[in-house]
Amino acid sequence: MSVNARRVRRSIGPAVALALIPAGAVAGPADAPPPWPDLIAVKRATAAYHDVAAAEADGFTRTSECEPEKGVHFLREVADSAEALVPTRPNVLVYEPTSGGGLRLLGVEYASRTPGTFLGHELQRSSVVPYYLLHAWVWDPGAGPDDLFEADNPRITCGN
Repeated sequence: MSVNARRVRRSIGPAVALALIPAGAVAGPADAPPPWPDLIAVKRATAAYHDVAAAEADGFTRTSECEPEKGVHFLREVADSAEALVPTRPNVLVYEPTSGGGLRLLGVEYASRTPGTFLGHELQRSSVVPYYLLHAWVWDPGAGPDDLFEADNPRITCGN
């Protein structure tokens, strides 16, 4: 990584830097505090899932239609506990519909049958499914430090 790239990343903040980091990048900013290195690894691990067929081939199944601020969910599995969650193996992929009829990957979700902490954040009890969840909007270029881990994403409108 060039010196100029490092300067740009420091000046724009970690969330925007995360959006700018290519999925194949070997490492993020050397001075990045946790959980940024984990989130960079999540981007690398989920880059192939921009293609929904690749996600389905890897065991993800569509479990919802698009809901505003929630998106379209593809579930692979639910962990028995927060301790069983792995950053590079998200349980759910979250997409938004595109104007061309496709789906665009915006984030990942971690799902546990029990409460706990993951990536430095408390898992939140879902009002829809009987699990505890944590979203990470790692592929949403509009996600900032304050909403990167929010359950809802106001940028998902489902075309409405």
